[in-house]
Amino acid sequence: MPYPQNPFTPTAGVTPRAWAGHEIVIANFIDGLEEGVGAPERLMRLTGLRGSGKTSMLQRLGDEARTLGWTVVDVTAKSSHLAEDVLVQLALLNPAEQAREGAGIEVNLGLVKASYNLGKEVGSNDLRVAFDRLLSKKGEKLLITVDEVHAASMEDMSELSIAYQHAVRKKYDIAFVFAGLPSPVNSLINRNELTFLRRALPFVLTPVSIGEARDAMEDTLQPTGIVANPDALDAMAKASEGYPFMIQHVGYQTWREAKRRNPSSNNVITLADVHRALPIATQRFEATVLEPALVGLSEQSVEYLIAMACEPGDSQEARSSSVAARLGKTTQELSTVRASLIDLDLIESPGRNLLRFTLPYMPEYLLSKYPSAAS
Repeated sequence: MPYPQNPFTPTAGVTPRAWAGHEIVIANFIDGLEEGVGAPERLMRLTGLRGSGKTSMLQRLGDEARTLGWTVVDVTAKSSHLAEDVLVQLALLNPAEQAREGAGIEVNLGLVKASYNLGKEVGSNDLRVAFDRLLSKKGEKLLITVDEVHAASMEDMSELSIAYQHAVRKKYDIAFVFAGLPSPVNSLINRNELTFLRRALPFVLTPVSIGEARDAMEDTLQPTGIVANPDALDAMAKASEGYPFMIQHVGYQTWREAKRRNPSSNNVITLADVHRALPIATQRFEATVLEPALVGLSEQSVEYLIAMACEPGDSQEARSSSVAARLGKTTQELSTVRASLIDLDLIESPGRNLLRFTLPYMPEYLLSKYPSAAS
């Protein structure tokens, strides 16, 4: 009997088999779609740290909507043409009809090409027309998801918000879910032009408990027939620190190590497999989450993080006064740097004079990347 496929998915946007404490988000969303116009879950905002599962959750919510017969448009706010991206996707859903109605569809060699950017800016009125065109038909329902909304311009989100409000007022079956990093999302929705989006039902994808992480790993393994010893599961969960993306990395590498040791379908994952897997899982996590999180930081910001990492005791926490002393400055002189790192969701302040890294393994990564700082 062939060895089962690895059930863990440490790839951005791929839906995991188990959601580790976040099942309530999915359940509430489904209820909102089924309960009709006016359900609060039809306007949702998802926030969470890097690697907390925002993109995967959007994918899962879209899959659930499709199962219920909804049309789903998924866009990412990193594009500088968010409204146009929505319109193009709507056009591609039914290009023949859009072409008849003048939506700017070009047909070339049998391939359908959609384009709304025909010498004019796309605005909320274009979106309203497109929503009307689709949703005025009996039985049509539309879900729009926007990922990395913290990267969106105020103008783009305003256009989308206005068009969505218009559709809601007409009692169309429409839902809107957007996701992004906590602090930038809060800054975005608190703009005067986007007050409507403050009403979006908030769900925060936080790290889960070690027990929930263990359950998620066990549930992920269960359909494969491959089991893990209790001590192996305990070690896997502890190493993940309850962080969704790390759950997938640890599980994936441990599975791979177990298969290499014994490629038979009656294999049992052992603690030794976990120990061999952890260095690789940690390196992958550093490369895919921690390193990108530091890109673009000022030299002063990096120095501040390194000083935090050098603090003794709990490696995730530090005192702001100690960090300032290590850098030879006062806490007041460093207040702007500290605030910017908090705004970027790289650190948080759980109490007076206290700082904490938000991402697991960040202190260890910083000290390995800048070893001279620890001396």
